[in-house]
Amino acid sequence: MRFRKPNEQIVYKHSLSCETLLINDEERHYAHIFTMDSVTKEVIDEFISELKQPDAFDTGEKSAKGLKEVLQKAVFLSERGRGWR
Repeated sequence: MRFRKPNEQIVYKHSLSCETLLINDEERHYAHIFTMDSVTKEVIDEFISELKQPDAFDTGEKSAKGLKEVLQKAVFLSERGRGWR
C-alpha cells in the first residue's frame, strides 16, 4: 500500500521504502509497505496507531486525506489462494 511519507522516525522504525513522484508538476513524497508472514496484527495495529498521531507527518508537506478515508479505499489482499503457500 502506498501512502504519504510519515516522519523520519516512523520511516526508520518500520523500514519503510520511500519514493518521490512528480505529479502535475508537484513533488509528492510517498512510502509503501508490504508485510511478510511473520508480521503480526499487533505490529500492524501499532504502526497504524503511530500514523494517527498529530506529529506522524512533517508539517512542511501538504495535508493528506484522513487515514480513515485512505483505508476505506485501500485494497486488501487475500491471504489464501494463488501466490500463497
